[in-house]
Amino acid sequence: MQDKDQMEKEEHVVIVGGGIAGVSAAYYLMKEGDSGRESRLSVTLVEREAIACAASGKAGGFLAREWGNAVTDYLHHGGYDEYERLA
Repeated sequence: MQDKDQMEKEEHVVIVGGGIAGVSAAYYLMKEGDSGRESRLSVTLVEREAIACAASGKAGGFLAREWGNAVTDYLHHGGYDEYERLA
């Protein structure tokens, strides 16, 4: 049995969905977990079929930086750049 101090130093995150959002979240959480945190971080990614098997894996041809309006401009540019970087 773990004592209270040990339990407080362990964190577990479950991410549902293996699309670009889920995989990116898992990637950055694990990267954060390796950056000298006091607590231990573990990440579990749950996907029904296979990583990027649905919209994220089929939408590559629809990525565009200039679609949308000023409200969503950051998402378009940032998402496009991130998708390209992680690919």
